[in-house]
Amino acid sequence: MEESIYLLYKGTKYSINKKKFQEESTYALPSDNIINIYSVIDDISFIDESTIDDFVQFFNYHCVSFYGKSVMGLSKLADVFQVITLKEFTDIYKQRHTKDIIKDFFDSFDGTINLEYEELIASQLDNFLDQRELFDLPIPVIHRILSKHLQSHEITRDLLDFMFRYLNANGSDSSVLFNLIHKLDEDDEDYFIAKLYDEHRDNFNFAFLHPEQCKYLLCNVKISRDRIACLKYDIETLQQKVDRDREIHKDILKLIKKKIEEE
Repeated sequence: MEESIYLLYKGTKYSINKKKFQEESTYALPSDNIINIYSVIDDISFIDESTIDDFVQFFNYHCVSFYGKSVMGLSKLADVFQVITLKEFTDIYKQRHTKDIIKDFFDSFDGTINLEYEELIASQLDNFLDQRELFDLPIPVIHRILSKHLQSHEITRDLLDFMFRYLNANGSDSSVLFNLIHKLDEDDEDYFIAKLYDEHRDNFNFAFLHPEQCKYLLCNVKISRDRIACLKYDIETLQQKVDRDREIHKDILKLIKKKIEEE
């Protein structure tokens, strides 16, 4: 009789052919051949009975079915148990079906999220900026998603609008997100500053404004003051010219009047 190992999950033992497991995995098995899933995986939020079944099927029958939550759980199990072939399969599936996996996540959203899903969402954030569930995620989670997203993506106006909507939904504490916004191009910088001041100044904590934004504001204040000084000089110069012309016109009128009287 072929020897088996057992995965213990929620009181149920799932049997795997030991020989087939060792052919695919370099994981060091315990002496009793029993592995408690809760002891080896710290985050099992996307692992359930069907995921364990699929994992077992991979070893016993070399077949597996992938779908949103399942592929994330299988990927985690493949990582923990060092199953290279299964890990390659799940990685390929995730790369090809990232949007579908994210949609499945939001469709069954229960208010919780893990780092693997955060990374997936960060890679496709531009496609999910209107997703209602994003506004229910905690500020630290959105901060991590944005930070990861901005490592490989430019800041767009749509992204700025999303951040302002999140600010409205979650209050001034979410102002910390805007510290991720460094230097923008001039048009987007003006758009950002105008929107911030005109629409959100009452619920934004300006202590979280990035130093680059502060530099931009100070630079614009200086430029504005210089322009005001130039305008003031131009106005004064124009006023002096108007005054001189007025005096000339007065003199001309006097001469005309005198000429008329002499005639």
